[in-house]
Amino acid sequence: MALTFGGLELDLRQAVMEAPEATIDIQATLSGIEVRVPRDWQVVVQLAATLGAVEDKTVAPASPGHRLVLRGEMTLGGLEIKN
Repeated sequence: MALTFGGLELDLRQAVMEAPEATIDIQATLSGIEVRVPRDWQVVVQLAATLGAVEDKTVAPASPGHRLVLRGEMTLGGLEIKN
């Protein structure tokens, strides 16, 4: 996903993941992104933030059912992950 000068709300709470792991590639500049995931998903953040921020506000599940990997780069923007 590439985003410049924009905003994105990605709500995955009703999503069904067939594989045990999925990856979302993010390249965002001057943008704000909010991602919501189901409570039983483990989120792995592999993002570099240049003059920006990445906040993982999820509560880690005791026994994760699936794993979501977020990787890429945030430049002059922010990413917030919630469940």
